[in-house]
Amino acid sequence: MIKLVYLTKAKIKIYRDDCEVTNEIYEKGLRFKHLKVKPGIDESVHIIKFEKPIEKETLKGFKNVFELNEYTILVTAKSCSACKLMSLVNLLILSAEPDSNNSITYTVLAKSNQLNEAIEKFKESGLRVEIISKERPKNTDLSQKQIRAVLTAYKMGYFCKDRKATLTEVANSLNVKPSSLEDVLRKGLEKILTSYFLDQGLIDEDDVEIYWC
Repeated sequence: MIKLVYLTKAKIKIYRDDCEVTNEIYEKGLRFKHLKVKPGIDESVHIIKFEKPIEKETLKGFKNVFELNEYTILVTAKSCSACKLMSLVNLLILSAEPDSNNSITYTVLAKSNQLNEAIEKFKESGLRVEIISKERPKNTDLSQKQIRAVLTAYKMGYFCKDRKATLTEVANSLNVKPSSLEDVLRKGLEKILTSYFLDQGLIDEDDVEIYWC
């Protein structure tokens, strides 16, 4: 028996307006190619790459600034409300990119229950939060054979209350043995249920077990 851990990759947008660095950038009307953030409880690190070489006048207004090259600076500043809270939750942060001076999008990896708990903490703190995207765990994806079997059985009414088609009839339509179809259906349905229960937070990844026969 092998127990697998399922991780969900998600993009989370949090709205806030108390980031000293992004407020300074947008107030000055500066244009940048990218801005990355490493959140911290008290201070966060910002790496900013501008579209044009940096002018000395540009650096005025930033505290604790280091010039990495003619286009890029590193700024350490007091953490905004979003970064402070993000550093306290149990999420693996892959990236953090401000969308404007009042919102920032984090790309994270986490167990589904950890992600749900983090979202609740953001809401409880009064921060507005949106899940932009969420990728299902790849290990719950159905194979083409499983998709074809489950879909055919569904369309033929195998899952209906009055069962409009028998297992043998579905198997005949797929040119496979009933015993083989039964095994494929069982594994396919297990993945569908696992994915659904994980998404709904009804089970934890630690509850998911994969048996190799």
